[in-house]
Amino acid sequence: MSRTSLSLRLFLLSVLLLVGLGTGWGFFLDRSLQNELLEREDTRLLEHAQVVRVLLEASSDADLDALTDRVAAASHTRVSIVDPQGWVKGDSELNVAELAALEQHQSRPEIQRAMAGQIGHSSRFSATLHQEMRYLAIPAPRGGQTWVVRSSAPLTQIEGALSKQRRTLFLTGLSGLAMALLMSGIASWQAGSVVEQILIRTHAETIKSAPRPGQNAAEALENAVRSLAQERDRFQAVLESLDVAVVAVNQDRKIALVNSAAQRLLRLGEESIGTPLLTALPLPEVRDLLDDEDDRDDDETEVIELELPGATVVQLQATRATTGTVLLFQDVTRLRRLESMRRDFVGNVSHELRTPVAIIRANAETLLDEAIDDGPEPTRMLVGATLRSAKRLGNLITDLLEISRIEAGKMPVRLEALTLANTLAAIQEPMEQLSEDRGVAMETSLVPPDLKLFADPKALQTVLSNLITNGLKYTPAPGQVSLKATVGERTVRIEVHDSGPGIAPEHHDRVFERFYRVDKGRSREVGGTGLGLSIVKHMVRAMNGTLGLQDSEELGGACFWIELPKA
Repeated sequence: MSRTSLSLRLFLLSVLLLVGLGTGWGFFLDRSLQNELLEREDTRLLEHAQVVRVLLEASSDADLDALTDRVAAASHTRVSIVDPQGWVKGDSELNVAELAALEQHQSRPEIQRAMAGQIGHSSRFSATLHQEMRYLAIPAPRGGQTWVVRSSAPLTQIEGALSKQRRTLFLTGLSGLAMALLMSGIASWQAGSVVEQILIRTHAETIKSAPRPGQNAAEALENAVRSLAQERDRFQAVLESLDVAVVAVNQDRKIALVNSAAQRLLRLGEESIGTPLLTALPLPEVRDLLDDEDDRDDDETEVIELELPGATVVQLQATRATTGTVLLFQDVTRLRRLESMRRDFVGNVSHELRTPVAIIRANAETLLDEAIDDGPEPTRMLVGATLRSAKRLGNLITDLLEISRIEAGKMPVRLEALTLANTLAAIQEPMEQLSEDRGVAMETSLVPPDLKLFADPKALQTVLSNLITNGLKYTPAPGQVSLKATVGERTVRIEVHDSGPGIAPEHHDRVFERFYRVDKGRSREVGGTGLGLSIVKHMVRAMNGTLGLQDSEELGGACFWIELPKA
């Protein structure tokens, strides 16, 4: 066999292996990315549909189409309301006259699932809008019947992001494949050269004296070993560059290989090689997975999720081969924490909306039943409570839509040079009124009149208004709230001090989360939506600033501070 023929065979074998492996991983990553983008879009659509569901029961039939228009304008989604018979009673993309020409929607798959009390979603071409759409529908009780609220959005954004990632993945994979093929070709050529030299020298030295073949064979063997060592080093370099923890075990379930990621994530050092896997990782999930793998065919995989000591959540994938099993551990702790935050957010929104809606409903029923005939004073008291609850509900929905726009990147931020004193003057009147109502003094004279900084005018007014209002509400009378500003080398630091009870250190890292309350009883007493500090956090970061919380050494309460670029 010639050197060229042997090298070509080795090269073709490596090409088949690389192309097969790259195609499989590319398909897996593409499907994973597509599913992740659809889940994010479904989460966004679900949040807007839940807002409409809350408002639906309190709206009349004549206001349904206007309700969908308002919510759609704020959330940039298409919103539809379907009655129990499948007729569309409100749609943000159609006027009232066009609604009458629509067919019944009972045959839509997402409508059918929502009518059955479940969350329905589907993707299809919209004959009305002439484009591919993502639909999500939820049941909405109204008047003792099940209505349906459906939100939808074009799939063009998802397809665009997916196409961009596919191009990136394709180009990256193509570059990696080209590099791997080049390295494989060089290695194949070298291996063919080594084998050819061994054959030539062995044949030539059989004619010569006995010592010469041994010497040439030793040199050929040394070259072969050197080539294999180089291949091993390349493989080790690739293995160490992976973020996924890789653990290979042999047929006796003893550890044969670990990479650096496995050493960091699983605390497995070099000394663990050769020890039983279940001794180094005494986890019942790993044992059960290995037992299941013994009953599977070669090259089959199974993926499970487990929690390691220290609250680290990992996704474990096992692939069995004839020589053992390869275990891949991927850290998904941050992903699961984000999912938990999303579930908590939905629960908190439902809880916050339930209270004012219940008050409005109870007061309205009381007025209809008896109080309206008892005279103006009871009626005035109930109407006043209803108005306060309606305002609280409106503020909550406004703040939710504000946060949704900020997180979606749809709130334009235009930074310009501003004078801080002028910004304070724009919000001073409502702040002074609140200060007088609460009996808490407000001090703003510590702000230099000519201090300038880079910020968005409306965003900065919102930030300062929320921080000052927060201090005035939580400071008992007689108390004081003081605002001061200092100029640093590159930033302007604004501090809001209060003489209130302060905030314990264990709450400092969480007060900027949505709906997080240090004292729930006190928060209900002073009102508010629980979203003010979260809005402050997002707006400050959008203006390239930082923020934080510390104890106030001047007034003894809390001190909220922000830092923005100096003008």
